Amino acid sequence: MSARDDLTPEQRATLAQQMGDAQPARNSLLMSFGKAIQDSCEHEHPKWEDLFCRNLVAYMGEKAAPILRRLLDAEAEVDGLRDELAEEKADRNPLCCPALKMPTKQAFTMPMKIPTNRTGSSARCRTDA
Repeated sequence: MSARDDLTPEQRATLAQQMGDAQPARNSLLMSFGKAIQDSCEHEHPKWEDLFCRNLVAYMGEKAAPILRRLLDAEAEVDGLRDELAEEKADRNPLCCPALKMPTKQAFTMPMKIPTNRTGSSARCRTDA
């Protein structure tokens, strides 16, 4: 797992259901969010009720669904690309054998032939040793 905490497929499905038909955020909304965060951090915070920050937080809450949709779409795309990359690497690896493309339990119990000399004779070994 990477340093970040990836959503599970179940978590993504739950979020997608909760967001309903929200469309992915446009770049302008992302830039607006960044500006709202900057404004919230940089303005003078009064000792009494901070209406400026409350207004920014309310705005961001109203616009959160499209940002979450964009996040979910991006994570789904990353997962698909990871799967494609793993398949491509497995296909390009000259040492890859059919046993490695099997479910894990089978891959480590399948006997393999390993050449032992230049004449092509081979010895049998088990990968589960």
